[in-house]
Amino acid sequence: MAIYADKKHGKLTGQFRVEVQREGQRLRARCASLPDAKAKEAELKQMLLDGPQLTQDSQVIPEAHAPSKKPTAAPETILEALKKAQDQMWGGKSLEIAGPTQVRECLKHIGMDKRIDEIKTEDIDDLIPKLASSGKNGSRSDATVNRHLSALNKLLKWCKQRRYLSELPTIEWQDEETHRIRWLTHDEEDQLLDLLESYGAHDVADFCRVALDTGMRKSEIRGIETQDIQGVWVHLWKTKTNKPRSIPLTDRALEVLQSRMDTGLFGNLHIERIRHFWNKAKREMGLQNDEGFVVHAMRHTRATRLVEQGENLMIIKQLLGHSTIVTTQRYAHVSDQSLLNAIRHTGHEVLSSVVAGESGGGIRGIDLRTPAATHADTEEKHRYINHLTKPADVVEQVDTQDLKS
Repeated sequence: MAIYADKKHGKLTGQFRVEVQREGQRLRARCASLPDAKAKEAELKQMLLDGPQLTQDSQVIPEAHAPSKKPTAAPETILEALKKAQDQMWGGKSLEIAGPTQVRECLKHIGMDKRIDEIKTEDIDDLIPKLASSGKNGSRSDATVNRHLSALNKLLKWCKQRRYLSELPTIEWQDEETHRIRWLTHDEEDQLLDLLESYGAHDVADFCRVALDTGMRKSEIRGIETQDIQGVWVHLWKTKTNKPRSIPLTDRALEVLQSRMDTGLFGNLHIERIRHFWNKAKREMGLQNDEGFVVHAMRHTRATRLVEQGENLMIIKQLLGHSTIVTTQRYAHVSDQSLLNAIRHTGHEVLSSVVAGESGGGIRGIDLRTPAATHADTEEKHRYINHLTKPADVVEQVDTQDLKS
């Protein structure tokens, strides 16, 4: 005879199970509270004593279930499915707002009242050109269209897993152009930070300093808590790839984080405030037409500068938290300094300086007549990184997928 807490999938349900047995006969029940369980236990004992003897085949009687909530009706329309699923799929994540918004934009063209089981490949075919031509400026890039389709596809998969949809429609993904990776020059960095400080947006300026020196994602920086900073390291537990990682801090980044510990670091810094002051500075810098000059460019900046220092790509992959080495390899081709160094080491004569091209990622004026100074500076940076990082902590094991990629 026993009363024990009820569990489902290893988690307590808040109910209690009762089990009574006598001479090979067993009765069971489930109750909503412990007093009810004790009363049920006495009742089942009496049943075994007074009632007809049960055979071995009928020793288990139907369980007495506690009152349960009425099951939620299955959604019929795709909009109902979105309302039911959005918290589960995007709640608390970086796309908490963008994901549902992108789906709603798709549903404006498909039909908010479209039944889930009526969505076909033809509906997606009709949707794509409508998405492409209905952006804020009258058009959307292929990459933006794909982001909308991806959000919709995620919802449709959720519906299929629950058998609200019998077959997933086919989605023809758009061919995205390979754009130049945009990073900030040192002059642009200085100008940006000076402008942010002049606006009184000291929190945004500090955010940018940390982003430039660590390459962390926006959500990762905003999610740092005081206990995550230990010595010269910041430990990230919640990341886009769901893989915790540790990042060594520069003196500047560590100073910023330590100075903000009493104010909650960046947890209260809303992304819209960052974008507002970023775009204000962008206009004043004369870069309003530079589509690549966005907040995420600071992450590109960190990666590019590490490549320019000659750092190992596997180190960069771990520091930035890329899921595969393929993502990191994009940066192996964007460093003008590396290209010029390669030419210099061949022994052939090259121009002593190069006129600056495109800002932020264009060829900058690098004096090739002073390779020793450049080399010494690079060695000093390497010594600093080697001082902060230990191979066992930073370099992750190359998995099979990375090797295949």
